[in-house]
Amino acid sequence: MPSFKIDLSTAVVFVATAPAPKMANKQTGERAVDRESGAGLSTVGLLISDEGEGNLYQVTVPETGLQENLAPGMPVKVTGLKAR
Repeated sequence: MPSFKIDLSTAVVFVATAPAPKMANKQTGERAVDRESGAGLSTVGLLISDEGEGNLYQVTVPETGLQENLAPGMPVKVTGLKAR
């Protein structure tokens, strides 16, 4: 699946929804994991504002890339964001 990098160098990013575990199979409770590191994956809602426009995105992040105590309204720095 093709992907491309997203430039957030001029954007302001805030947490919109706290991280929640991403499930590979909701029926069995199996959690999704990162193929490279084996770390559990979480989904977090981000409000990204740039050039007078704001959008809400659901982003999947390995647990190792999450700051502790993320809460809605907190400003965050995002690196290496890609879209598919």
